[in-house]
Amino acid sequence: MNNQELLKLKEVETIEAAESLKGLKGCHIIASVKSVSRDGMNRSIKFACIKNNELYYLTYNICKLLDEKITSDDCIRVNGCGMDMIFDTITRINRKIATLDGLKYDFKNECNYIFNANNYTTI
Repeated sequence: MNNQELLKLKEVETIEAAESLKGLKGCHIIASVKSVSRDGMNRSIKFACIKNNELYYLTYNICKLLDEKITSDDCIRVNGCGMDMIFDTITRINRKIATLDGLKYDFKNECNYIFNANNYTTI
């Protein structure tokens, strides 16, 4: 597979992940921090949500959408410290999908476009 084909495949995967996540718009996010690195700079986090009494695992689609690697224990590796990294990930999801939908930068969209970054549950 050449570079052009790989880029096209990645674009298709990104769009498919966005559409899958958009189908869960408004769901309450559940996040679980599975591990934190010794220096506190990295976290492995699993994401899910509940819709119509069904549990949906979101981590795979989030990784595809944000072009992140999925860890061996099915988590997204989030880098950074000094802020709420779950909030950061949810706002990145909202920003990416809003951008794919053709919307300009708007903090309101970032916090609540698909998922509410100010209202989630950690377990």
